Amino acid sequence: MCIYEARKEADWLAFDAANCVEVQALWDNGTWKMMPLPSGKKVTQTKLLCERKRGANGEIVKSKGRLVVRGVTQIPLIDYTPTWAPVAR
Repeated sequence: MCIYEARKEADWLAFDAANCVEVQALWDNGTWKMMPLPSGKKVTQTKLLCERKRGANGEIVKSKGRLVVRGVTQIPLIDYTPTWAPVAR
């Protein structure tokens, strides 16, 4: 579920903590860094998703947060270009 839906749930605090852990892990792993935005460019939109992980008996064992990029907001050849990599067969 999206973050705005999770805020209405009774276990919102668990989702909030999970999202904080997710974002901190991205910083700690060097996944991203702050850069100045080039003029004329827009930031690609992101979305925070929340999920309940369940055990074998169906009980909630963990709340998971995930930050995803909304790739549908990108424009081909402006925001990205095709990539090619040789593959050995």
